[in-house]
Amino acid sequence: TGFHLEYSNKHFWSGRKTFEHPISRRYILFPLDEVSVRVINKDESKTEWSDKFSLTTIGSEGVFSCKDGHRELKMGVKVRLSKFSLTKIITVSPFYMLYNKTKDIISVLEYGQSINDVINLEPDQMISFWPVESDMLTVDINYDNSSTFSMPFKYTRNRNLFLKLASEIPGISIHVQVTGSANLITFNPYYEGAVPVLIVNMMEYSVVYRQSGKEEPDESMPIHVLYSGESQIIPGTVIWLLLR
Repeated sequence: TGFHLEYSNKHFWSGRKTFEHPISRRYILFPLDEVSVRVINKDESKTEWSDKFSLTTIGSEGVFSCKDGHRELKMGVKVRLSKFSLTKIITVSPFYMLYNKTKDIISVLEYGQSINDVINLEPDQMISFWPVESDMLTVDINYDNSSTFSMPFKYTRNRNLFLKLASEIPGISIHVQVTGSANLITFNPYYEGAVPVLIVNMMEYSVVYRQSGKEEPDESMPIHVLYSGESQIIPGTVIWLLLR
């Protein structure tokens, strides 16, 4: 996770017993079947304890959160059996992950946050992502550190989408995969056919088009055009066609 963690079970023998798991150690041994977790920050301050969760069921996975002021640190946990068969392996990892599968640098910014909080993803890099506003999960992206960000999109459910970019590259494909213990957001390179809609004008009239909820039309349409809506957060968006 990149954090110094502390595990505890308040019913352990007599009173609370804790086990620290520093960043420098990949694994530790502890005899607990039910734990709470908190994060020890670099300044020695500590988050609140998470809710207790069980470690008894082999193959189970889940999510827990540690509240740190106005921020909520969400992590995933998986339980599996070791080859020794008597030892359980408990894996704790960040819940949100960003993966750049393109050949370009991608700048990621949580919606509503300062430009100083931008995250730069190198090609083929995967990193953890810790949202500040847990109740507004949207992200802005762009290519090659340009100054113009895309429209925001939600990443709280499984989906595939295409985002238009104001750059030499028309856009980027995004795959969101949510499981019981992780939320992986993958940025894929643009390819021919990635745009979700092809509009073909079979009439003798000129046509303009726009996305539902947008006042101004996008542009006049030629015989055919590949189209993707500007906004990815308007539910049930449609395309309106107007005849001139």
